Amino acid sequence: MAEPDEAYPKVGLGMTYLCCSEFDIAARYFNDEIVQNSSLAPSANALLAMSCKLDNDSAGFAIASAKAVEGDAEFSNTIEGLKAVSI
Repeated sequence: MAEPDEAYPKVGLGMTYLCCSEFDIAARYFNDEIVQNSSLAPSANALLAMSCKLDNDSAGFAIASAKAVEGDAEFSNTIEGLKAVSI
């Protein structure tokens, strides 16, 4: 499979795998070095937090949530909302 070399397609692929409940594959795209070194990193980390929440990975959720809010404080409400959801 050819890998894109830009952040947007990687985040898009991560979202696709997230929607298909393929959480490990989604995490690979959200954690990709290109994504994490781009302006999309806070969004990717918020999506990763959602993926971890759906996968019942509380440690991963905590790490991704902290990174999302650290990257963009606007994600704090989103993360608090995710914390309140029970799966």
